[in-house]
Amino acid sequence: RKKTKILFPTPHYVVAGFYNPFSGRGTVPVFLKMKKMEADMTILDEKMAKELLNIGRNHVVIPDFVTEIGENAFEDCEELTSVVIPNSVRKIGKSAFRWCNHLISVVIPNSVEKIEYGAFINCAQLKSVIIPDSVTEIGENVFHCCFELISITVDKNNPRYDSRGDC
Repeated sequence: RKKTKILFPTPHYVVAGFYNPFSGRGTVPVFLKMKKMEADMTILDEKMAKELLNIGRNHVVIPDFVTEIGENAFEDCEELTSVVIPNSVRKIGKSAFRWCNHLISVVIPNSVEKIEYGAFINCAQLKSVIIPDSVTEIGENVFHCCFELISITVDKNNPRYDSRGDC
């Protein structure tokens, strides 16, 4: 019986999904190389975003070790319709989802503290957003040119923002 040698990646690689190259013959882990900025901060950049899209096509589940969605990470990802942002994310960077024309709704987890300038700018089909009480800083033009946006719900316990009276 032939033994298979398995090499585990170094710590800056993670399993981001599984790919089945041959129908019915199991799955192969897909490893992504992460960009470490600080010991406790892992930023999702444009390259990783594209790789996640290759795995999930129009639906992306961001891995739970990501603490920041970087600047322009998903910019121009027109095929993206939905994204799951984990509770580990603290910041959504500048223009992170800019021009994601088919993105319909976003639920921002209670870990996010900051949403930077234009994070969802030109998301033409974005219809609803839920902002938790943890968000204490929202940059300018975050939802600029989101023409289909009909609902922004801010958690009632948010100390800085509210959505009373549909304001």
